[in-house]
Amino acid sequence: MPYIKGQHLTHLKHLSSTVLLTGLATVSFSLLPISAQTVTENHSLWCTSAKPMSNVPDSETRPVEVGVKFTTRESGKIVAVRFYRQVPIPSGYQAHVWSEDGRLLGSGVAIEGQGPTPGWQTVQIYPPVSVVAGETYIASYFASTGQYSADLDFKGIDNGPLSALSPTVDNPNGVYVYTQSGGVFPNNSYNNTNYWVDVILQTVVAQ
Repeated sequence: MPYIKGQHLTHLKHLSSTVLLTGLATVSFSLLPISAQTVTENHSLWCTSAKPMSNVPDSETRPVEVGVKFTTRESGKIVAVRFYRQVPIPSGYQAHVWSEDGRLLGSGVAIEGQGPTPGWQTVQIYPPVSVVAGETYIASYFASTGQYSADLDFKGIDNGPLSALSPTVDNPNGVYVYTQSGGVFPNNSYNNTNYWVDVILQTVVAQ
């Protein structure tokens, strides 16, 4: 399955100018050239056409934070959290990125401009969260009305440099916590549920 991929080019040409300010002084400024262009790629666990096996959301309506444990084989930055919703949340979405031990590393909020449902929703994380190859992280979002997408017995997934960890007895995947407000670390698991939470990882391509 192909991963999401994007490229961005940054160029900066040599710029030099002299400005004469009447009655004051001559001011000069210069920006040094960047000899190499920066090329980045975006990666996600699932492609945009992927969707849950179940056509209806979970019937649970209590507010809950749901997420996924993931790791990467390439260091980079998490620039967004994405997740599949079959019904919208009118008040918007909160998304979070955590360390394995529960430290909040970054967050984002999207109130307007939500994607159509059913479908993938994307919340930008700003500033982006730097992630290190081989470390485990958790991406989650707050479902204030419940009704999250869910498939049981998640087996994990590999796509590009990203992996959603294959669950074990001691280290399940698919995490949640019931909470009245977002931003609470999800550390519970039930039947390795796939809540269809994903990330957008940005990496730099070697030139």
